[in-house]
Amino acid sequence: MLTPAGSAAPVGLAAAAVAHSGLGVVTLLKILLGDPLSGVASAPQLLPEPVGALGQWLPPGAGGSLLRSVAFFDGGAAGGPARTLML
Repeated sequence: MLTPAGSAAPVGLAAAAVAHSGLGVVTLLKILLGDPLSGVASAPQLLPEPVGALGQWLPPGAGGSLLRSVAFFDGGAAGGPARTLML
């Protein structure tokens, strides 16, 4: 539930702040930057250095890291991605 909420919250805030023109900008930013930079399909460590770190600060990357951490490593290092999604 944190990943969809983390993705929807910036879109809702942009819609409230700058009317409906902000919806497209934030949505495209999330889709065009967040999804490819997330590293969910492989691992963020396999992406080039600044790109992999940037992708972990966006909701899709944080959601993938949180899921990977909880599913395979018993929640080890889940705090960082959870904080990112709760912001």
